[in-house]
Amino acid sequence: MNFTSPNPARHQELARALGQAWGRPSVLPVPGFMLRMILGESAQVILEGQKVLPQRLLACRF
Repeated sequence: MNFTSPNPARHQELARALGQAWGRPSVLPVPGFMLRMILGESAQVILEGQKVLPQRLLACRF
C-alpha cells in the first residue's frame, strides 16, 4: 500500500513549512514552461497536482 495523508496539503503550504523547518527561504517562483523543459511530463504533477487519498488505509481504520 502507498501511504498518504488523509488531509492533503497544497504545494505552497508544504514548501513554506519545509522552509520554516529548515530555516531557509521556501520557494522561488519558476515559470511553468521552464519546469516542462526540465522535467518533461513529470512537471504535470507539480503544476497541476494530484489529489491522492488513502481510501484502503482508512477502510482498515489505520
